[in-house]
Order: sequence, then structure tokens, then C-alpha cells
Amino acid sequence: MTAAHKADLTVIIVNWNTRDLLRRCLDSLQADACSLVLQVIVVDNGSRDGSQELLRSAYPWVTRIENTANVGFARANNQGAALACAPLLLLLNSDAAVVPGGSWTAVHFMHEHPTVGIAGLQLLNDDRTLQPSGKRFPTLLSTIVGLLPVPERWRGAYDRRRNARDYARTASVDEVSAAVMVVRRDLFHAVGGFDESFHFFGEDIDLCWRTRKAGYEVAYLPSAQAVHSWGGARARTPSIRQGLLSQRAQYMLLQHHKPAWQATLLHGFLIGLTAARLVRAVAQILRRHTPVPCSIAHLYVRELLWLLRP
Repeated sequence: MTAAHKADLTVIIVNWNTRDLLRRCLDSLQADACSLVLQVIVVDNGSRDGSQELLRSAYPWVTRIENTANVGFARANNQGAALACAPLLLLLNSDAAVVPGGSWTAVHFMHEHPTVGIAGLQLLNDDRTLQPSGKRFPTLLSTIVGLLPVPERWRGAYDRRRNARDYARTASVDEVSAAVMVVRRDLFHAVGGFDESFHFFGEDIDLCWRTRKAGYEVAYLPSAQAVHSWGGARARTPSIRQGLLSQRAQYMLLQHHKPAWQATLLHGFLIGLTAARLVRAVAQILRRHTPVPCSIAHLYVRELLWLLRP
């Protein structure tokens, strides 16, 4: 793991206050390395939980980038990629752990399939049940359905029908999750890396979209697996803020990759939806005479201002 210039695979892990999960992640790499030479880079986004001290004391073979603040997932990965020496990058969430054999299988697959630019490992929940990944690109319809204030089971049923396939088979797909994603280093740099205007959601979908436009395939690889625990930054971000960041990312994806009229229609829909939620939050404040929803109202105001910016 120390001969970075001879590495078979550069692993880039972005960490933000996930010390214990980061330990599990790094230990899984040590157990999985086998005959591979790994260069491991951890980009820490200003953690205050002892993550940086853990790296210095227990993992001296890790290359560290210590940001003083949370610069976002996209920018942090780009920082790590700038130091990468291997021809392949493994972008690995700190809340993910590679199942033994996964890294070698993914590297071998990429060597055997030169037309594949990105490969996503099969994701498993902590109980080893399937965590579906490898989906179709969003459309105007799928985005609106995903944002409608309807029961979650309805949205989930629509998403399952839209992305139904055999998850036990290797497949060419539109996009895979950056929770555990192998990317050709030269391709990553050629397409510009992650778009840093995506701060929290959508950057992996955008990268896959640009990869396919560049003439490469995106593959889903069930023979290589990783456990993904959903315990990273998302777990510590309030659900309402998550929803707003997600809807913003969906709008940006349509702006970048779909006809302008679709982005315009979605823009109008998002203004109306966000305004309606703001009105509801204000009504709750007035009715309950409590300051609790004020922070929620503030989030909606900020999002409306972003949508209405010139």
C-alpha cells in the first residue's frame, strides 16, 4: 500500500465526522487488497470527531488531505483524484466496506472491458440484503413523480417498476452510485471530474452522464460487492434539507443534460412546490405559536431565493 507510483488502484475516500465507519472502511481495504497494490487517499472535510488523529496514529500508510471545512463531496473527490497515481480510481464512501475479493474483481473487470469507463459494485445493506443501484437516468416525468407529495410507497413502486431488472447479472446501465464506483483515471480527468456545483446529490449521475456522452459504457458489477451503511453525511443531514438539496440536483441534471424546455417546466414546478411548503411552514408557526418550524421556513426561503436568482 505504500508504492503509490506502482499502484494498481487508487482508493479515494471522503470523510466527514465518520471516524468509526472510516476505520471499518480502511480495515476492509486491508483485508481485500490481496495481490493488488493500493494507493489510499482520505480527504477529510474538516472532521471534529477524531478522524484525523485516527488516520495519523493507526493508518500511517494513508495519504491524507485535511480540509479545514466541509468543501463538499464533489470537490473533495476531485482533490483526491489530483493525487492519484493508479490507472483506476475506486471512489469509496467512508460508510462503505468492500467485501473480500471486490477490489480485485472490479480491477480485473475493467482491464477485460476497455469500453467500460465506470463500474459500480453491487451494494448490500448491513444485513447483506440487496441495496438496488445501477439505474436509468432521470427524466422530467420521473423527477416530478419523485417530488410529488404522495405516499412514499407510491413513489417507491414507480421507481422499482422503472428500474426493474435482474440485479444478479452484470449489465450496462445509465448510472451507478459513487458510494462504491471504479472509474478510469484518465477518463475522470478528461471529462472534468465531478462537477463541483453539485454539493451533496447528483454528482455521480452527472459524471455517468458525461461518461456515456464521451462514448464509454457504465456497468453494474454484481460479482464485486460492498456493504453500504448509509451512515455518512446523509445520516447527519436533516431530511428536509436532504430533500431540498436533492430537488436542486435533479433540476441541475435536467439543465445540463435535457432539452431546455424540460428544465424550464421543472423550474416552474419547483418554485410552486417550494412556495407551497413555505406557506404551510408559516401557517404552522402561526397556528402553534412555537419557534420550532422557523428553521424549516428558513430553508424553504433560501431554496426559493436560489430558484428565483437571475
